[in-house]
Amino acid sequence: RMLTEILADYAFLIRIEDDGRLYQEWIVGDFERITGLSVPQTGYYDTFNFQNLYRDSSAIAQSDIKKTIAGETVVREYPIVNQQSNQKRWIRITRQPIWNQEHTKVSHYLAAVIDITLQKESELISREADQLRQALDHEKSLHELRSRFVAMVTHEFRNPLAAIQSSTSILQQYADRISDSSREEKFNRIYGQIDRLTNLLEDLLKVGELEHQILQFLPEKIDIIAIIDDLYAEYRDSIGRDRNLLLETELDKIVLTG
Repeated sequence: RMLTEILADYAFLIRIEDDGRLYQEWIVGDFERITGLSVPQTGYYDTFNFQNLYRDSSAIAQSDIKKTIAGETVVREYPIVNQQSNQKRWIRITRQPIWNQEHTKVSHYLAAVIDITLQKESELISREADQLRQALDHEKSLHELRSRFVAMVTHEFRNPLAAIQSSTSILQQYADRISDSSREEKFNRIYGQIDRLTNLLEDLLKVGELEHQILQFLPEKIDIIAIIDDLYAEYRDSIGRDRNLLLETELDKIVLTG
């Protein structure tokens, strides 16, 4: 009993009657502060206070008592409700069976209770801090991704704008000297770059979808040769007048999914 008082916040000894009822022989320690109940006198177990104290955990506690009566040492943590403050607390109970002299049945069990409320609150704070760190890291990653994406798209805007400017300039300066087919090609190039700008604007809207985690991966087939031809035409219009550009390829068509 002295050892139990030293190692536990409170402890009690229960005698198991032949009819299965539980009789509390003694209780020592800080029972009233932890539970909010008055220290009970010796007598049969108060099931009313038991239910109020353990609330949702009462069924588990009753099951553990039965295991102890069957001869098993049971250690478990329970949330309880302090009956004075109505605040949630946590306790760890070790129930140790005590056998009769013949060792034919469990005649008593000793329960040692430790208040682990501060430990549980510390664990909760630690978990919440970890969740907050993860949320901040996630937000930081999204911010960095958004910044890189916006920088990339801003850079990508320059190419179609340069191609539109180049084709427009050629149409203005050499309108009377270019053929109808060349003029149509320039207009088609302008329309194509306008479509490209529209797609870039749609990509910008996807940043918001990414932040709200609703962006879906929808792969589609793209023609690499067609993209290379478009790039060649852009550079030919913008710098090809001052330099000789030559595109050589032995590929008829490459289609990628991405």
